[in-house]
Amino acid sequence: MPSLNEIPVGSTIQVFDDASVILGGTPQGYNLIGEAKVLTGGEWFVSGPGLLGFAKLTMTATRSDTGSTSMFGLDIDYNPAVSVTREGMPGTGSVASSQEIPVFPFKAGSVNADSFINEITFASSGSLDDSTITGVKVYRDVDGNGLITSADPLLGESSGFASDNGTSTVVFTEGQLAGNETQDWLTTVVLPMAPSEGQTIQLSIVEKASVDASHVFPIGTAAEVGPAFPVTSDLLTLSASDSLQDWKEANFTEQDLLDDQISGDLADPDMDGIPNFAEYALGLNPKIAKSMAYLYPRIEGGKFVWEYTRSTTADQASFQITASTDLTSTMSVTGLFQEVSVTDNEDGTETVRIESVSTVDTNSVLFLILKITGPEPMQQGG
Repeated sequence: MPSLNEIPVGSTIQVFDDASVILGGTPQGYNLIGEAKVLTGGEWFVSGPGLLGFAKLTMTATRSDTGSTSMFGLDIDYNPAVSVTREGMPGTGSVASSQEIPVFPFKAGSVNADSFINEITFASSGSLDDSTITGVKVYRDVDGNGLITSADPLLGESSGFASDNGTSTVVFTEGQLAGNETQDWLTTVVLPMAPSEGQTIQLSIVEKASVDASHVFPIGTAAEVGPAFPVTSDLLTLSASDSLQDWKEANFTEQDLLDDQISGDLADPDMDGIPNFAEYALGLNPKIAKSMAYLYPRIEGGKFVWEYTRSTTADQASFQITASTDLTSTMSVTGLFQEVSVTDNEDGTETVRIESVSTVDTNSVLFLILKITGPEPMQQGG
């Protein structure tokens, strides 16, 4: 800490997180985060985690001889900055073609101060027509596996690329980084439909100016960004999609995947009565038990109503609804029921609403059956 030879020994030094408003020599409305006494030679020491996280601090000195208090700016030469990096040099790889493709894993960090990444501008290249991309999203990849799972929070997104080989700026709502923290982030691109196999895509953060970051304190203070640019993803070739396998890899460990009693299509590891393939089709987590009650139909406004939620990416699942009065024989619902709406839940699922065409007799018994089918043969389990 700085020398204060002009302040007598025994004087009190107090360090505050902000002193932009000073009344009577005391910072008002801000927090005291450290206190010390001036030692012989004018040295004083304040340490502890409370100091980390601020790009700038302010202090007051209360003299031991007169009791008067003065305010001082505290310049700390610890070079706070934000870093955007990736492991290794850009190479080549492949990724399954789907509507949301994980393209660019990278690391975001903050050195010596709490910081917030406000925006990142990505440049695109490759044979894929980037103007067809309808969104770019950045997630925190909590487990660092390079796949999107339900545990990975969305940090920011953009509306896509205006032109092929253009740029897209992701605006962050959850881009905060603690001092000396590094997080795994994952950039995905969203398309209206899965693109053709063989096309390529690559994203880059071209230069320092591509990253808009600020320190948490003082609010809005621009952060230095480094260390070196460009930061570029691998050049990825789109391959045939296997959404079921992708779902399994995102939800099961490597050991689980070797055990059909856990990860098999017909296994039910959370014992909620819903086998894994149905969990995949309905956009559920196979390790968190889900009550079947959410599939039950009801009477609403005199009509028989049923709403169920299904995955928007489970392209290996097919859905069919039939009716039954006794759960022994079934009949077609054509002319009896109709699909009236499909609502995008913006979390990888959509809610389908089914209604009877006309009002129903509440004294009668009718069951709706949701049949989910997939590729044969299915992996056994149980």
